[in-house]
Amino acid sequence: MHPLLLLTAASFLVLLFGLAVNLLARSREPTDFERDAGRGIAGLKRLIEARSWRLALPSLLITGGLLGVMVFGALALAVVFEQTATGVLMLLVALFAIGKIARDYARA
Repeated sequence: MHPLLLLTAASFLVLLFGLAVNLLARSREPTDFERDAGRGIAGLKRLIEARSWRLALPSLLITGGLLGVMVFGALALAVVFEQTATGVLMLLVALFAIGKIARDYARA
């Protein structure tokens, strides 16, 4: 099996683990700090700056897993399955998403 396919599958597992952790975190009552942090990139930045990794971990796993599936899936499509044009277009979409997340994080 090609390493890019393994990386895509591993990213998908990270995504699933993040979703499971997120469901477990949502089953309890949110803390005051979680309510004050807000949602979205700005809230995630506040959680990271406060070093509240337990609260930030689900969002980081989900985001990292999705970006990993997008990037490694696009590379696998271009390299392994020889669908170069589609793989490059998918990679551009993934890079745009990464850039948008980085820009929103810097602005928050």
